[in-house]
Amino acid sequence: MTLTASKLAHRITIERATQTTDRYGAIVETWTPFASVRAEIVEERRQRENDDKSEIDASNVVLRIRSLPGLSLSDRLTMAGQTFAIVSFVPTEDRRGIEITCEARA
Repeated sequence: MTLTASKLAHRITIERATQTTDRYGAIVETWTPFASVRAEIVEERRQRENDDKSEIDASNVVLRIRSLPGLSLSDRLTMAGQTFAIVSFVPTEDRRGIEITCEARA
């Protein structure tokens, strides 16, 4: 679970939610870039189930990035045009990076 620079082959953007007020006074939530970093895909899981005519399609990804102060579970990330919610993150064994577990969002 160490961080190797040569494996950081994917570009991801971590975004943070911000709230603004539109001209009618309504609160609007927008996502603004917090950081753009290189990442390694450690694991990718896809799940598709059919249960009594209901369909579940989920995708989970585990990524490793260099240490990033200020990362929060309320942030999200985008990679290759797809948006992911951050489910959890833990430091790598050598404490030089972070391992992030994400879940795909529509």
